[in-house]
Amino acid sequence: MNKSAKLMIAGAVLSMVVATPAMAEISAFTAITVEKNGFYGKYGTFGDDFDGDYFEFGYGTEIGGFDAGVYILFNDKDLDLETGDGTESIVFSISKSFSLMD
Repeated sequence: MNKSAKLMIAGAVLSMVVATPAMAEISAFTAITVEKNGFYGKYGTFGDDFDGDYFEFGYGTEIGGFDAGVYILFNDKDLDLETGDGTESIVFSISKSFSLMD
């Protein structure tokens, strides 16, 4: 069961997602996001078997008909399966949406 909500506070959008899986081997997930003028910050947490938290800060915009974005991700040691120390990642994205049928 997934639930989400959005709330406008002082011109910023605050959204929350709660996902409760139907299968017991998949962990629950909760995220809170604040966004304004293309910038956003997110805190996400996994529960149950796959425990851990992360922070994500980013920016997205449209450039010449393409969606472009960049974000930095900080996860805690529980989500770092490689070293167990926690990691930081920076991600650049570019995408284009289109419809095959109208």
